[in-house]
Amino acid sequence: MKRHLAMLAFTLGLATGHCQNLVQNPDFESYSPCPVGQAQIASAVGWDSFSESCDYYHSCAGTTPANLVGYQMPHSGGGYAGIIIFCKAGFYREVIGGQLVSPLIIGQKYNISFYVSLSIEPPNCAFASNKIGVKFTTVAYDAYTNKIPINNFATLHYDTIITDTTNWQLVTGSFIADSAYTFIAIGNFFDDANTDTIRIGNGFVLPIYAYYYIDDVSVIADPTGIESNNFGSHTNILPNPFSDQLTINLSKNEQAEITIYDLMAKKILLQKFTTSVTLNTSQFSKGIYLYQVRNIRGIIEKGKVLKY
Repeated sequence: MKRHLAMLAFTLGLATGHCQNLVQNPDFESYSPCPVGQAQIASAVGWDSFSESCDYYHSCAGTTPANLVGYQMPHSGGGYAGIIIFCKAGFYREVIGGQLVSPLIIGQKYNISFYVSLSIEPPNCAFASNKIGVKFTTVAYDAYTNKIPINNFATLHYDTIITDTTNWQLVTGSFIADSAYTFIAIGNFFDDANTDTIRIGNGFVLPIYAYYYIDDVSVIADPTGIESNNFGSHTNILPNPFSDQLTINLSKNEQAEITIYDLMAKKILLQKFTTSVTLNTSQFSKGIYLYQVRNIRGIIEKGKVLKY
């Protein structure tokens, strides 16, 4: 009986998307064909290069754990990707990308994670860098003719310089989808002025690159799901989704204020009111917004709303 209940719970979780990893071939195990040289990320099923010539290593070719740029056991299985995220000799970024199993749901919170490890194999790989991260997009970029923009923005990035060449470092975070994104990309999406680096080791003849291995990528819907439109007994905010107007009603006659933020926590609007107020939101861009309603006792309501 317990086994049947467990299977039922697992099936229901998959049906709602809360247990499913939306990344295809997240551990780089599936290949076609076996990658026998450099710049072959396209051999990893579901993955491709979204900028420059990204690498793919697999035990089928004997390139894990030892390969031309270093030595590392896979975090799991027999395969992983490899990319340059910083170049001392000139601006250069390698970015891997792939189509998700299904589009992200607007307003849904997603938990993101992947593992990285630094290579400092001589003579070229002798830098460590920060800012490796994830960007979601609706566009399938390619290696050379339509490279993904490096525009100092990532959905998730790691600000600490990763220097560990022995262990795998977990990069993790979460975000609320503001579009029905269909592709994930991994790399450094920041220019040199916004990227910190350090030189690792001594005796390298030509230290040029910061090179990292990537494994076990995950994008999973948060079990808490999408915020309900029922905002409790203190406050009623409608409509949600909204367009040109947003109305806030309190359950009692009192003074309060509402603050609205974008997903980067930038304050967009602050409005004081008594009992009820209708806001003009025609100038808001489409997307997800966070809000807080306060009275003299403090925060009485918070949540998120969607502008369509």
